Amino acid sequence: MPSNPVVVIGGSAGALEALLRIVAQLPPMFSAPIVIVIHSDPDSPSSLPEILSRAGPLPAHHARSGEPMLGGHLYLAPPDQHLLVDGELLVLSHEPKEHRSRPSIDVTMRSAAATRGESVIGVLLSGLLDDGTSGLWSIQEQGGRILVQDPEEALFPSMPRSALQRVHADGILPSTEIAGRLEQLVHDWTSIQEIAPVERNVECPNLEVRTKAQSFSFTCPDCRDVVVKFQEGEVLSFRCHSGHTYSAATLLAALRQSVDINLWNTVRALDENVMLLDHLGTLSEQQGEAPQAAAYQDETQARRALTWHLRHELETLIGSVGHDHPAS
Repeated sequence: MPSNPVVVIGGSAGALEALLRIVAQLPPMFSAPIVIVIHSDPDSPSSLPEILSRAGPLPAHHARSGEPMLGGHLYLAPPDQHLLVDGELLVLSHEPKEHRSRPSIDVTMRSAAATRGESVIGVLLSGLLDDGTSGLWSIQEQGGRILVQDPEEALFPSMPRSALQRVHADGILPSTEIAGRLEQLVHDWTSIQEIAPVERNVECPNLEVRTKAQSFSFTCPDCRDVVVKFQEGEVLSFRCHSGHTYSAATLLAALRQSVDINLWNTVRALDENVMLLDHLGTLSEQQGEAPQAAAYQDETQARRALTWHLRHELETLIGSVGHDHPAS
């Protein structure tokens, strides 16, 4: 078993400010590697390693698949890549998204828990929805430590609150106190290992902790494959056969978005139908086909009225539940 723990930090919206405070307060001789997963735009290059390297004393770079972890280094998940901890090594993967995210915090934390056992310290920062909850549950199950940013301080408290509802945190802290607690936890772990190292055997060849799988009647919003429901303690997850994984909240959000898109696609199709009927009516009139032109005009008016009513009802309904619709 490694003499030093590994720190895994996850965050999303609003997490950068907290992460900068943490990195700035870490000491130059911090002995544990730090693996960082922040949700990012897959189509834009990330300058986060440069930002973090300037913010504090520890060097930061995007992780490379197969590289060994070194203490005192910050390893960031690259855009559109899952980052897994495989013992002493880091592995990149382009497997399906979890919670509609790649990289996913849960993927990284779960892999660290599966291959590093109780030497993992998981930290969850600000963010929307609940990525990270399942990963922290896995860390807890393997005996690791958990720190969560105080939801009252987080710019977006959904992720911290979700985790605190389902796992026991060893610390609920403002971001200004997380670096100090990490120093203490790493020092305590190292001291215990020097006095009485314990051999542990954590077997999880597929880097995944899943229990109580049950079939489910929903289909995957991303690929329409069959979805299976998993229960991990109090954490409920859904996964399709292709590998897309959702929490209850992200599945609901995905299904809402799918419904909204399909409804507005119907409105868009009706708009196109009206334009074509109107064009055909004009063309028939120009060709002296008065009966056909009148028929097209009547159908145009009926379709236009239907489109107006449907659009009005959708705007009222979607507005009443706080959803945005795609531009049409």
